[in-house]
Amino acid sequence: NDFLREFVPRQDTYMCTFLESEAPQGDSCSVGCGRAMAWRCTSCLGNPQYCAECLGTTHARLPFHRVERWCGPETYFQSSWLRYAGITIPLAEGAEATGNPDEEEDDWVDETESVCGELEDTPDDPGATHHHDSQGNPILTVVDVTGIHRLSFITCRCADAPEFEIQLLRMGFLPGSYQHIRTVFTTHVLDDFLQDNQEAHTSGYAYFEKLRRRTSSAFPDRTPNRYRELLRISRQWRLLKHKKWHTFGHTGHIPKEGELALFCPTCPQAGINIPDSWADEPNQHLYMRSFVVDGNFTASHLKQKNPEDDVRLTDGTGMMANRSRYQEHLKVAHDDKDINDCNATRALNVKVSKRGTTATGIGATACARHGCFAPCSCVDFQKGERQANIDYSLSQAGKHSNLDRRQYLLWIYDAICQLCKKMKVRFKRNKFLGWPKNPVLYNAIGSFHVRGHVSPCFQRYGLLFVPGAGLIDGEVIETLWSKLNHVSPSTRGASEAHRDEILSDQMSYSNWKKCIMMGPSICRKHRRALGHQAAAAEAFTRLDAKITAHQRKEWRRKSDEAQTERFKDVKAMDWFAPDVGKDPGREAIEVLLLRKEKKAKSTLKGIASLVSECLVLEEAQLQLRQHMKALPEKPTRKQTIEIFRRRNTLDKKIQAVHSKLMPVFTAAKADDVDKDVDWEDEPDVEPEHQQLLLPSSIGIDRCTSSKMKGLVDVEIKLRCGQANDALEHLRLELGRKAFLHVKKRTTAVKKIRLRGWAAIHTAEDKIAEYTAVYRRVRNKLVDLGASAALLLRYQELTDDHLTTSTTLLDTQTSHQRHKTLPWIWGSETGTSGGGDAWGAEFKRSHWLRANEQLKRANEEVLLLRHEMSWTVNFFRWKARIWDKHTRGKELSEGHRCYARRQRAMWLEMAENTEGMFQQYLASPSETNK
Repeated sequence: NDFLREFVPRQDTYMCTFLESEAPQGDSCSVGCGRAMAWRCTSCLGNPQYCAECLGTTHARLPFHRVERWCGPETYFQSSWLRYAGITIPLAEGAEATGNPDEEEDDWVDETESVCGELEDTPDDPGATHHHDSQGNPILTVVDVTGIHRLSFITCRCADAPEFEIQLLRMGFLPGSYQHIRTVFTTHVLDDFLQDNQEAHTSGYAYFEKLRRRTSSAFPDRTPNRYRELLRISRQWRLLKHKKWHTFGHTGHIPKEGELALFCPTCPQAGINIPDSWADEPNQHLYMRSFVVDGNFTASHLKQKNPEDDVRLTDGTGMMANRSRYQEHLKVAHDDKDINDCNATRALNVKVSKRGTTATGIGATACARHGCFAPCSCVDFQKGERQANIDYSLSQAGKHSNLDRRQYLLWIYDAICQLCKKMKVRFKRNKFLGWPKNPVLYNAIGSFHVRGHVSPCFQRYGLLFVPGAGLIDGEVIETLWSKLNHVSPSTRGASEAHRDEILSDQMSYSNWKKCIMMGPSICRKHRRALGHQAAAAEAFTRLDAKITAHQRKEWRRKSDEAQTERFKDVKAMDWFAPDVGKDPGREAIEVLLLRKEKKAKSTLKGIASLVSECLVLEEAQLQLRQHMKALPEKPTRKQTIEIFRRRNTLDKKIQAVHSKLMPVFTAAKADDVDKDVDWEDEPDVEPEHQQLLLPSSIGIDRCTSSKMKGLVDVEIKLRCGQANDALEHLRLELGRKAFLHVKKRTTAVKKIRLRGWAAIHTAEDKIAEYTAVYRRVRNKLVDLGASAALLLRYQELTDDHLTTSTTLLDTQTSHQRHKTLPWIWGSETGTSGGGDAWGAEFKRSHWLRANEQLKRANEEVLLLRHEMSWTVNFFRWKARIWDKHTRGKELSEGHRCYARRQRAMWLEMAENTEGMFQQYLASPSETNK
């Protein structure tokens, strides 16, 4: 801000300086020839002034500079073209780049007025005069990063001269057509557009509008519109560059599926970056490959008018799957309709339909450790996230990512608990899918999504319990979607082939950025992993000191057995969860009390049912209060009628249960009841605010008789069941809300996003309802004089305990170890507490988790040390590939020069990355952080 304050008094000086530069700075040429100035160049440093001759000499090889011509005294500098200064582009060897201006001085004004019209090419006879200059050279529209130009081209007309198209290519121009060339694009503008699209996510339309504004800021609509040509030529240029990068310009082969894509340099790939003897090493989890698959509903696609006329340049050779093969797969694929009570899978089973679209989104697979997209694994969704889509993506990822069948495999998906049930059967009966023949296949759910599932999914599919997974969270693909979402909306109206090429290019560019930044990324991960390892070791040592040697031996044995049996029955992993059963709810406790009444032959028959009815009515009162709070200040007639009806219904139920309870209270000595309270006649109190005839409403100090104490005991027990029910509903709704937040983020269509928000608001209303119930229950327990142990079990519920991000703290990884889950999720002093059995089970569960956390932290450190060498080996492997093409006798010298340049680049990347790792490992201060 200090610099801004210093700028404020200088702004007038700056403005005057800029305005003074609009006038000529003297009358003579800046070169010093002595002639009068007539031009100035706004692209040259300092905007120097030139005479016509000096302008032509100095800009012979700068034909795309923007120039202005002085129109005379008391006029101004007017935008013009270098063509009027005699600048031409020589394609013929030895041709002059400049000459005398073609136009006369007197014709300047008319020419300027007709320039914009002349720029618009028309389908006239190619020999028309406005397509050639006075010497017969073709005048072409040139699209460059500096803007749109009209320039003459001196062609070679020798007998053995190459075609005009080849002459243009040699000079760095790509023609917009082939029969009668009228427009050319420089390679600079095509490179600039592709880089803008990759980094800034600029659409083709926005980029070309920028060029038009750069050509004429006041009249951009008068410049020629070459937007459609830009889209077409950029597709061609993109294809040529990818084939060039992947050696197809040297081999001449036709690319196959996935061969125009760069995969992860760090994942262990046999024959590329890991030792040849890797399969003989005892720790095979070290070489395990992990893939994460997910969907994205932002990248939808509209229907085309003439899809049969589409031309595919990269059908399946990049990141997108081959269209025809994928469509054949969908015809024979069938989703399993298993009933599943998991929260996440119920949401995923909802079919997403968007009118007028051929694709509602995309799904893709990436390596779970480094976030590199797998080649040929990106598929379109038709109606939501179907099993057929995910199956094909995973199958393609395994085929085209250098996966060896001897490697262990890990699949991560947010609904894997449903997907994997009959997955092998689906793969076997579909000829377009290939079931992996790897010896070990783990199924897992990402660390964030698993908290939205039912509780058994955490042990069965949590990454904490997957050997060899390290400290990955399985959510890396969400970060990839966030970047892709910037460009995918611009592809909705593109042709199907063009959309595939853009998305594939974006994914390839993402992989390339991961590749060049892999060194710093691994160093950062290793530094964090060391900290996690130390924290995990400390936490485990603290817990391990509290158990006996027999417990340690037995728990480890059973853990190993569970890990082995999980491949036969995943329920074996339930061993890692505390086994104490579910806390009984209000109805379950009511049944127990009724049975107890029958056995004891109590005189207070049915009191448990009556008190339970009161608790249900109490919840109905809270619901009605919340409903009325949500109403506007002036409710509608329909809303008013609904309120009256609900009040009447509630009042009748209250009177009915009170009529049954009053004799019971009378039998329990009415002198214990406050006689001033009229339970049957409260005309001024609405039903939702009326006190119910319960010991907690009367007051514990008035319930002194033995029978009244029995009523107090009944209410306390039923209140505990009511609290258990409320907390169970809270946990389910909080998990559901978290999952809905994740799915909403990847949806771009407004209708679908609004539907997602509506579901979230519904979950929030439920959370508020159950929170109010629980808080009222705890207050009543306090009024009933509940014991301190019981109140410790049912703690106060604050808003911090209900924050979604708080409830979803990741207990699988060591870096979350210092954070504690809110007590409602089952801590030792939480709702599930109470009794030595639970304490022993939770001690076992915590020791098992701490043990697994330490294992994962140790794996992470070991993996990262090996990944350092694997990354360097990959770069050297790429250098060896290019080295082979430096010695091909059948190749031209240009081919060999490019191969040498690529070889040098990969070798330099290998040396820089290796040096970075050596420096990092040699630094104690960095290693011990």
